[in-house]
Amino acid sequence: MQTSLTKRLRYFLEYALAMAVIGLLRLLPLTWTDWIVRRAAGLGFLLLARRREIALSNLDIAFGDSLEARRKTQIARQAFESMALGAAELFLVKKLLRDEPKHFEIIGKDHLDRAFARGKGIVLAVSHIGSWELLSVLSRFIAPHRASVIVKEIRNPFLDAAVNRMRRRTEVHPLAKDTSIRTTFAELRGNGIVAILIDQWAGPEGAWIDFFGCPTSTTTLPERIARKTGSAVLPAYCVRTGIGRFEIRIHEEIPLAPENPQGEAATARKLNRFFEGVIRSHPEQWTWGHNRWKSRPTTKQAGARP
Repeated sequence: MQTSLTKRLRYFLEYALAMAVIGLLRLLPLTWTDWIVRRAAGLGFLLLARRREIALSNLDIAFGDSLEARRKTQIARQAFESMALGAAELFLVKKLLRDEPKHFEIIGKDHLDRAFARGKGIVLAVSHIGSWELLSVLSRFIAPHRASVIVKEIRNPFLDAAVNRMRRRTEVHPLAKDTSIRTTFAELRGNGIVAILIDQWAGPEGAWIDFFGCPTSTTTLPERIARKTGSAVLPAYCVRTGIGRFEIRIHEEIPLAPENPQGEAATARKLNRFFEGVIRSHPEQWTWGHNRWKSRPTTKQAGARP
């Protein structure tokens, strides 16, 4: 009991500190916020040795000898900055939405319109690149359709609740990862959007598929859901183009592979290749600190053979 209370107190203090910092950032111009968050992330890059090592190792896997070590270190540091900015930007979204045209450019909305016309909803395949949380801004441009996102619970319950409150402020509906399947089907039957982040390690249930030429566990959830619902699968991402400026891109539908044991893996390969190209174009905005390439699990999903 004492351990539980101690942990809860620690979580609350972490939350209180984070909210105090966010409160200060909300009062400052975006240029000041950008400078402060980047300096803090740079400090984190120096102190978080394990994450720094993972980022540099991942860059070696993805780029090999095509980039110099100095450039890889620069990208890794900038990726830490990008991730920190992404967290701050979610809590600054109210300020950004006061002048949407100034801050957001949406490209490819016609792909959404064509998919909505089919009436079976859209599975939005998303990457942890740029300010991915701000993809939720799309919800303001697709009425009367609803937008939801499958989310992983943050360990700190106070921060988890705060983040979900900010997501709802943009009119997107967070769906808990462990309990979301029925709700996901209901959202798609209502011709809504369900966003799924697809570029992290998927564990033993994932298909073993190349990403940057190196096999790794990859989720096949977008294809499996789309197969059951008839929904369209569209890749999308949000990159930072300047201080407080974002480009949201929605790309054309990824056709599902023929239904066979290799179908799920084939569709996931297409999505992996697509996001490889996006990441190569904006390497400093991807989350290289995530342990994307691990040892092969002892069990694997059907269709996971490379």
